[in-house]
Amino acid sequence: MAKYDDYVLSLCSEIPFSDIEIIIMKFIKEAEIDMGSELDAVAVPRVVDFVCKDYSHLPLYAIASAFKKGALGHYGPGRLIPRTINNWLSEMSQVQLYKSKGLADKNESKKWDDLHKYPAGRAICLKIDWYNSGLINGNDWDNIPLKELAGMLGRGEVPVTKDFGINNT
Repeated sequence: MAKYDDYVLSLCSEIPFSDIEIIIMKFIKEAEIDMGSELDAVAVPRVVDFVCKDYSHLPLYAIASAFKKGALGHYGPGRLIPRTINNWLSEMSQVQLYKSKGLADKNESKKWDDLHKYPAGRAICLKIDWYNSGLINGNDWDNIPLKELAGMLGRGEVPVTKDFGINNT
């Protein structure tokens, strides 16, 4: 895929929207093959929106890795829907954060392997993602109770910053 090769090391925010759409569509098609299901055509723009708005700080190779690992079950079971893909991207965002902070050596990264399996761990990861993507700032951080966020995740809800009175649009 020539477009992927052109941008493999680029941050998603640096890739023209028309090209990122083509690339993400290719990732989705590969995930469909791996998972044996198809993503509804209406949902595809939502996935592109996730990448462009919430994960634009990630390099393209990390997005590709999130799709491949997620589709193959490395981030747990799930159906091929935007919510599941968002979870894959969130997991990869955490991996990239740990790498950028120098925490990703073998012993240190092992400590974090199971963090995403527990609601409190997922809540911490989600708050960090929101902060790193600019959806919340330092003041907003304190306005999001970890216990409430973890409870929402534990019930299978998909929390957004607006659930905590934060309007970031």
